[in-house]
Amino acid sequence: SNSGHIQSILNPPGNPKARYMTNSEMPLDPKAWQESSTKHADSWWLHWQNWLGERSGETKKAPTTLGNKKFRPGEAAPGTYVHER
Repeated sequence: SNSGHIQSILNPPGNPKARYMTNSEMPLDPKAWQESSTKHADSWWLHWQNWLGERSGETKKAPTTLGNKKFRPGEAAPGTYVHER
């Protein structure tokens, strides 16, 4: 997609056409939300990255093996189920 609502989700940072809006107020009318929102240039990805960072804990190392006592690892990708009819 090159434009429209799907492209607004896919736009990576650095796209000069990308725009997004933020608003901490939650009026019932969507038009009121839009009119009182703050408009930003660029992709929403960096805003979301900062938002997530503020709410995330410390980075952890990935496990060296898959599964645990309760959930055993499955088959190696792609698995046999993809060949079933």
